[in-house]
Amino acid sequence: MNIFIGILIFIVNGLLFMCLTYYVAVQKGRDSKNWLLMGFLLGFLAFLTIGFVPDKPEPVLEIRQTRKTEYEDEVMNNKKLNELIMRSAKGENG
Repeated sequence: MNIFIGILIFIVNGLLFMCLTYYVAVQKGRDSKNWLLMGFLLGFLAFLTIGFVPDKPEPVLEIRQTRKTEYEDEVMNNKKLNELIMRSAKGENG
């Protein structure tokens, strides 16, 4: 009977820290599946460890790609605007 209580406590403890560790890992941008498993197996130790792990930095490549796309959109808009101005100028002079 005592062994079943011990196993039940281990499982409840594992589930509790599994959820907590998973939540913190997602908030910090870390691999949540690995931390989910570690939270279940290691409990408070995994929760304490993920608490000290720094946030995952945002990839610089994606930021540059976004800026490049915004710049290309702005250039295309300027080209269209210039074409419109040139057409209207030719129409007024012709």
